[in-house]
Amino acid sequence: MSIEQEDADILEYYKSYGVLRRQIEILKLELKGLTSERERLKNEILSLLDKAEALRREVDELEEKRRVLESEIKRLEAEREKLVQEIQIVKTAGISAIKSYEESMVLTEVLQELLKKRKPSAEEERKVEEAVKKEAPRVSEKERAAVKVEVKPREKKVEKPAAKKPVKRSVLATLIDKNMKSVLEVIAASDEIDVSEVALRTGLSLTSVRSIAAILWGYNLVEMRSEKIDDKISVKYRITEKGRKILEELA
Repeated sequence: MSIEQEDADILEYYKSYGVLRRQIEILKLELKGLTSERERLKNEILSLLDKAEALRREVDELEEKRRVLESEIKRLEAEREKLVQEIQIVKTAGISAIKSYEESMVLTEVLQELLKKRKPSAEEERKVEEAVKKEAPRVSEKERAAVKVEVKPREKKVEKPAAKKPVKRSVLATLIDKNMKSVLEVIAASDEIDVSEVALRTGLSLTSVRSIAAILWGYNLVEMRSEKIDDKISVKYRITEKGRKILEELA
């Protein structure tokens, strides 16, 4: 092989080496760029994962809130149904109580009118006395002297024990039956008592006690209030002063 050929080969080798070296540099730059891109994508993925985790926690919290709200809605629906039933019972019993009260008031007015008619006024009594005096026969002095007056010895009066006057009951007291009285007595025995306790002590059903208590409430013999205990509506009663007076009349 000639020297020229060797020089040409060496020159070609250096050229190829230079090309390869440039390609290596280019590849290094590209690799560096890819590495930076990879790091950027990695950081972006990590950021997205953090956001996804945060969103998952938020979804879990919202799901828990949804369950709580659904439970609260169900509880409120149940309470609403109970309140609707209570209002219906009170409304029905209240209407009945108002009608009974109106009837008793009408009866009272009728009795008062009858008593007024039976009892004469002071003017009428005075006129009757004057009429009796005018009609009384006149007796002369001679007639008086001719009349023998027989004087009888005074008899000792034996005092009889005074009979007890029957207690006069009001019209309202006459409307109270046995069950109403028992419910009123149980309510009067406590400062405040729950409807279920009244039913237990009287032996009546809960519905009967509620109806009777509503009628007594309509007569203003008891006070009624409701309160929330452990997610339940409790109805409590308290006797009024008017109720105590009625019990005294019924005793």
